[in-house]
Amino acid sequence: MTTRNLGKTSLNRMLGVAFLVLLLFFVWVTSAIFSKKFVDYVPVRLKASHIGLQLPALADVKIRGLIVGEVRKVTTHGDGTTLLLAIKPGQAKVIPANVTARILPKTLFGEKYVALQVPQRPAPRSIRAGDVIVETRVATEVEAVLSDLYPLLRTVQPAQLNYTLTAMAQALEGRGEAIGNNLVVLDGYLKRMNPKIPLLIDDLDKLSSVSDTYAEVVPELANLLRNSVTTGTRSWRRSRRSRRCSTTWRGSPRPARTSSRRTGRTSSG
Repeated sequence: MTTRNLGKTSLNRMLGVAFLVLLLFFVWVTSAIFSKKFVDYVPVRLKASHIGLQLPALADVKIRGLIVGEVRKVTTHGDGTTLLLAIKPGQAKVIPANVTARILPKTLFGEKYVALQVPQRPAPRSIRAGDVIVETRVATEVEAVLSDLYPLLRTVQPAQLNYTLTAMAQALEGRGEAIGNNLVVLDGYLKRMNPKIPLLIDDLDKLSSVSDTYAEVVPELANLLRNSVTTGTRSWRRSRRSRRCSTTWRGSPRPARTSSRRTGRTSSG
């Protein structure tokens, strides 16, 4: 009786352990199937500066709207983030090796996905296992926009903003027709000026070349003016000396004539 009880107890324990093992195995298989560990893929790495806040695990990888893989792993390091992309083997043949990537949101507040961008000149070789996609652009986060907008909203006082908008509304009230006419006139001016814009651009280019020419000639003109001032000063001094000399020469014969007259009177006396 005791031996039978011990045998039944041992059998029950073994069955319980086997049940637990099968249960754990079932959970592991379910998790592996969910995480697609048994699915064959082409591993490709994507290096990005940041990925944002809404890139979930197993996010889609698309090219021209077609799902070609998913994000398997995200690793963050000091100079950025590295994503492990699992590309479907059948789709890897149509993806060029020089493909780029963008991380975009599906909706305004929705989750993100990796969008592969085909360049204008795709490489003849298709993407392979171990390739690295370096260039990436991340869409602007809605959270970043709101965080940047929050200080502005705190700075702008609602009462003052309401007062300003009310004043603008009162100033524009009943003047819609006049404003419309002014816009029509402005449109006419712009239409007349638009054909002459190339000529204006050409004149500005010529003005630039003329300015360069003047910039080269200005030092020579400055030297010429400086020399002209020096020459004028010297000529003025010489003309002044010449006037003094002429005055002295004109005044010198008068004493000689007076002395000759005096000599003649003395001899006659």
